[in-house]
Formats: sequence, C-alpha cells, structure tokens
Amino acid sequence: MPNKRASQFDSISYSPAASDSGSEKNSQPNPDNGSEEYKKRRIRNNIAVRKCRNKNRQKAKETIDRVMRLRKENEDLQQRIQILSKELSLLKDLFIAHDSTVAEGQCSINTHAQTKMLHTDHEYSIPHKPSKTG
Repeated sequence: MPNKRASQFDSISYSPAASDSGSEKNSQPNPDNGSEEYKKRRIRNNIAVRKCRNKNRQKAKETIDRVMRLRKENEDLQQRIQILSKELSLLKDLFIAHDSTVAEGQCSINTHAQTKMLHTDHEYSIPHKPSKTG
C-alpha cells in the first residue's frame, strides 16, 4: 500500500522566491557561488567583518583601560581620604587641647605680637613707627 502522505507532497515544488517576503537587502536573486559578483561581495563582506571586529576589540581594550585607570584613581582617593581623616583628627585634638588651655588661662600670648598690633591698624598692614609726640 503506498504512503498517502508522501504522494500528496510529491506534486508540491519548493520555490525560494515564493517564500521570500522581501526581507533581503537586495531584491536581486543571489548570484551563483562561483560567479565574479559573489566573489566581490564576499571580499567586501570579509573586509567589513574584519573592520567591525577590530573596532569592537579596540573599544573593549579602551573600556578595560578606563576601568583600570578609574580603579587606580579610586584607590588613590581612598588613601587621600584616610590621610585627610587622620589629619582632621589630629587638628581636632590640637584644637580641643588649645581650647582647654585658653579656658584655664594657661595660654601665654606672644608679647611681640601684641606690640606689633599696637603699631598697626591690623595684622596685615604695614607697621609704622610710633609717633614722638609729647
């Protein structure tokens, strides 16, 4: 007994042009694999692929370089934070110690600075000699 299903498809022929929905770039039929046009297209495509891959490699390399540079910068900034935090702590301690000695009256003021202030309007002005009146 012959296979009914196989006999139903014997009369149907496959036509690639009938199944295309125009999604290809060119609506021209594909040239034969051995034709001159096919070879030119393959050469152009190979060049484009090589160029695209090189561009992607370069972009990946630049991204890796940027990541490494930013990590190094981050490490440097973290170290700077630690140094500045230690310096701030030291300055706070000095300020508190100085503040407590001033509050107790143990801080002596430089007398040279006091006399200098007497002869100037403020500490940044040019000192002038005391006048000899009297």
